Amino acid sequence: MNISQYGLTLMTEDDVSIKVNHFRGNPTPDNRTMIVLPATGARQERYFNFARFFAEHGWHVFTLDYRGMGESNVSALFDMRYSMVSWGRYDLDCCIRWAKDHLMAQRIVVTGHSIGGQIIPLAKHFQDIDAVLAVAAQKGYWKNWPAPHKWVVAAFFKVYMPLCLKIHGYVPLKWFGLDDLPRAVAQDYIRWTTCIDYLDRDDNSFVDRFEQFTAPILSLSFTDDLNYAPERTVDDLAFNYYKNASVWRSHVSPHYYALSAIGHSGFFDPKVMPISAWDDVRNWLDTILYGPVEKLTFKSLPAVYFRPGTVTNQSVA
Repeated sequence: MNISQYGLTLMTEDDVSIKVNHFRGNPTPDNRTMIVLPATGARQERYFNFARFFAEHGWHVFTLDYRGMGESNVSALFDMRYSMVSWGRYDLDCCIRWAKDHLMAQRIVVTGHSIGGQIIPLAKHFQDIDAVLAVAAQKGYWKNWPAPHKWVVAAFFKVYMPLCLKIHGYVPLKWFGLDDLPRAVAQDYIRWTTCIDYLDRDDNSFVDRFEQFTAPILSLSFTDDLNYAPERTVDDLAFNYYKNASVWRSHVSPHYYALSAIGHSGFFDPKVMPISAWDDVRNWLDTILYGPVEKLTFKSLPAVYFRPGTVTNQSVA
């Protein structure tokens, strides 16, 4: 199938421009749309193969660089509008509104990788989201890591990052193969990792927004992702923060697929992850959006545990 890809520059509600790529093949009549949210410091190119796969199956797919990242980096390392809170509140919300207003999308799903799975409830129009694929999306509270990893996480967020902010005013991450973190992004990152709560810069909690989120979630983690998203951190976000959403949860070992490693980002690489796993996600989304949920099965993803939500989402009914 011919897949078209073209770049867009979208303007957020707070007048920041973000760079987006739109993938499309032969869209379904309801113009179903997927928005892919990257991990911290990752560029949208990492998700292009995943986006093309879903475009081949009738989806509009949007990848983006958050403000301050990738093509959306406009040398604003010290602009306090460039924060993780703003990634959800404005950048994601801008994509949701564009899909609704310009595509007349009747179904919107979000794929959130790592931090991408944490910022979803911050969007003003999060109730327009029909389902979420959360890949290695964790509550990054440092005490959730097993020893000795938790001491490394604590040192990074309590020593290295504050020191970088004091010396540079931002956090250099290019030596990790990632984009540097603007000051306000780094401050949010430190706050959310060193505190069990989710707080903004004024110490206001927005945990209640997670509790208001009721769209179904498929949450995946990987046994060899101990540095970034070990099982306990992913369970914490899925079950203790998204406490009113229906959650399908799978903790995947690379050995299950006869692989040496999957890690934090391998799920999005077709050279690593079997396409059968992506097919399982596609089937899950089709069943969640169009039913019947009672016939939902997983052919590739192992040991999927289901935790029903306290509120039935309309798209599941």
